[in-house]
Amino acid sequence: MRRFLFLLLIIGASVAVWFFVFKKDNKRDKGPKQAPIAQSKYSAAFNKSVDDALNSYYQLSEAFVNWDSVKAATAATELNAGLEAVKWDELSKDTTGIGTSAKGSVDNAKADIVTIKQAGDLEAKRRGFQSLSNNLYDFLRVIQFDASKVYWQECPMAFNDDETANWLSDKKQIRNPYLGLHHPKYHSGMLACGETKDSLNYAQK
Repeated sequence: MRRFLFLLLIIGASVAVWFFVFKKDNKRDKGPKQAPIAQSKYSAAFNKSVDDALNSYYQLSEAFVNWDSVKAATAATELNAGLEAVKWDELSKDTTGIGTSAKGSVDNAKADIVTIKQAGDLEAKRRGFQSLSNNLYDFLRVIQFDASKVYWQECPMAFNDDETANWLSDKKQIRNPYLGLHHPKYHSGMLACGETKDSLNYAQK
């Protein structure tokens, strides 16, 4: 009887070892569960055309960070070309009015680009950049652009030390285009002045 009980004990212990050791190893071998791939509601061509325009905008923002009016004019020209190249035919199929509203925001943005290029001083160019940023923000929200995440950031003292202004960024890190690296009063001390007020992330999963 004792021998029988002893055998049962050994068998039970063996089963327990198999369950806790080998079963766990099998679970580990499967690895982490993969997240679903984000699906865009727009074509790859449309998303690339908008991303290309945004990259030109980010270069324009960086030109203002560096107080470089020559690079600002070049980036503004490239941004205008990028907005012209957006695949509008994809939005024109929409029957809810999204395409019309988005086109209106972009037409206003193009007018802001003219202001940036023609303004005589950097403050006036930055005023145009402020309006440009607002119009592009409206455009991205209207179409619910889902190919990349965009941050909406704000400087609390962009003009006259007390006027707020916003800009778009592809990074959460603040690089303030209104105060930048060469401010006559603050120099580079206010480069990180500001905060993220919103993030546009419409990716579908």
